[in-house]
Amino acid sequence: MELVFGESSLRGLDRIKGLVLEKARLRRSIVSCQRRNAIYPHTLLTGIGGTGKTYLAIAIAEELGYYIFVVEGAAIKTRDILISILQNAQREARSNDQVLLFFIDEIHRLSSVLQEALYYPLVENYITTATGDIHFDPFTMIGATTQPQALDKGSFITRCRRIDIGRYAEMDIGNILRETFDEMGIEHKYNPELIRLIAQRSLGLPRRCRELAAIIRDQIYYRGGDIKLTKTDLNEVFRLEKLDSIGLDEKHQLYLMALLKANGPMGIKSLSGRLGLSESEVEEMIEPILLSLGFVVNRPRGRILTSAGYQHLAEEGKV
Repeated sequence: MELVFGESSLRGLDRIKGLVLEKARLRRSIVSCQRRNAIYPHTLLTGIGGTGKTYLAIAIAEELGYYIFVVEGAAIKTRDILISILQNAQREARSNDQVLLFFIDEIHRLSSVLQEALYYPLVENYITTATGDIHFDPFTMIGATTQPQALDKGSFITRCRRIDIGRYAEMDIGNILRETFDEMGIEHKYNPELIRLIAQRSLGLPRRCRELAAIIRDQIYYRGGDIKLTKTDLNEVFRLEKLDSIGLDEKHQLYLMALLKANGPMGIKSLSGRLGLSESEVEEMIEPILLSLGFVVNRPRGRILTSAGYQHLAEEGKV
């Protein structure tokens, strides 16, 4: 995985816009560990996709001076693969004379058996194999997940610090947009209202605001002329991308309309069939932001449109 922040000269937590309280808590723990010569505790970063969990893990590693090794949870399919990857990560950290920060993205994709297998490396710094114990240098594991409920409570939830990352404030998204447009060479300094309009449609997600910035950049270069933001560019992007006033796209809107027409709970199979999408795409790509916004609740009998969701549809002229 390529780990890139951008052109900023800032390092560590200073790179991260927003998350003021989260960064203050992290700095407290980091400085404490450094002054006590202690290994940073294993940590879970939780939040919906696009909140910057990977960037935050990189920033923590930079603050600590640790060597970060990144692996996708889905890539660890067997116990042997887990051991091999962890051994390789330790060798790389040793060769750089650094402590290892072992970052597992989408850690909930580890099977329950593999989650249990990680217990001894995390807590006791060894793992038992058919040929004997394999020992590891003390290291820090950081796991990022959008589904903490899928993790084994004994292996992870009770043995890791947990940092919940919510959607970002509009002001912080605006600051990310300004930095992004600066990196792109797009003039924006005289258009604070246009930055606000984009921020309003970024859903409070840094990833989404950067995606929108890239699409807007393409629109600016497509129409030619001055490389600067204009309201005409924004309106054209919002139209072509079918974004509503808060940034929900067509799939989100169709999801909400399906619940409205159902006038009652809908199961995931019915919803995915109605939308023509896989269940995993609905659960992982569409639902999280709607649940976060409070537009939908997931009950035992199925998904239900909330009054907030109904009000949004009414404001968009869908009711």
